[in-house]
Amino acid sequence: MSTQFDEVVDVIVVGGGGSGLAAAIEARSLGRSVVLLEKNPKLGGSTAWSVGSISATNTPHQLRQGILDSADDHFHDLGLFCQKTGLPDNLALRRILIDNVTDTFRWLESMGVVFHGPLLQPPHRKPRMHNVLPNSRAYIYHLGRRARSIGVDIRTGWRITDLCCEDGRVSGVIAEAHGASCRIVARGGVILASGDFAGSAAMRSDYLPQRVAQAKPINPTNTGDGHRLVEKLGGRVLNRQHHLAGVRFDPPPSKWVLNVPPWGWLTRFISWSLDHMPQQLLRPFVMSFLTTVLQSSP
Repeated sequence: MSTQFDEVVDVIVVGGGGSGLAAAIEARSLGRSVVLLEKNPKLGGSTAWSVGSISATNTPHQLRQGILDSADDHFHDLGLFCQKTGLPDNLALRRILIDNVTDTFRWLESMGVVFHGPLLQPPHRKPRMHNVLPNSRAYIYHLGRRARSIGVDIRTGWRITDLCCEDGRVSGVIAEAHGASCRIVARGGVILASGDFAGSAAMRSDYLPQRVAQAKPINPTNTGDGHRLVEKLGGRVLNRQHHLAGVRFDPPPSKWVLNVPPWGWLTRFISWSLDHMPQQLLRPFVMSFLTTVLQSSP
């Protein structure tokens, strides 16, 4: 493959969801030039459709309520979820998550994200669940605004069609946008944050049980683009046969609740209201804000 590229940057991030935006912000904060490529017309990814809760220990919210907790207890309790679902566990990754989630939580708060909680979520033994306000779109709003303000080059409507390799390593991408193709090289690396493959009927059929493969995906634009590119280079998709399904919340009564802007003063007011106003009055109203998607059942 030719090494003549149309553009050269330090870091390329593929995917404009929560993970991609976080990676782009961190790389740019280190002084690197960063291009983030998202194939959809706007940022969001599956993060924007998630429930939006984060389980964490020793957060400011726990400390204000006098909740004494530990990362080791959190580590133990997370193992109970895998036992309940029957999904495989990974102790090394679980440890990485537990040891970093508190800093991640505080980092998100520094970006402007507002949380309510903590709430008790069995089998957790302590209240650890923190819900984002007003809904999970707040992650994209605040992270996207932060990324743009520090100079991340965000390009929506750009689809990655191939990875470029040189001397045995990935050195860049080939991207298409508006009918034109562009080659971009990354001096530092390419970060794939392109989501899962649930939006690809072919990959669902290849990897999942038939009855599960017929279920509609939450995010139909997650078509396994990153998986295909890595497999083309000889990589393997791990745990590809595993899935999680089940109804989480009722559908929202109206669409307007999903469009509440995540402005700082508004989310702080919602958080204050949750702590101080009668729950029997607030719960039906607030739950409509926290609802994002009805997940298909088996």
